[in-house]
Amino acid sequence: MHQCQRKSSRISARLPESGQAQLLSQTKFQPLLCVESVYSDADSQIIEYGITHFTGDAVQIYLEAETF
Repeated sequence: MHQCQRKSSRISARLPESGQAQLLSQTKFQPLLCVESVYSDADSQIIEYGITHFTGDAVQIYLEAETF
């Protein structure tokens, strides 16, 4: 099993594109939360990059103090 850890996450809000709004069954005027994340392995090599979109009313974000 590989060791990996989150190297960074950027959280922002924006209005969805028409197709995104349709897929998420929401209007184009309801904002999305966008999370852009980078993960690295035990040698600090980047192994994953991803962008995830959530409807703003369907997600809760929890951050631990040690991450600041």
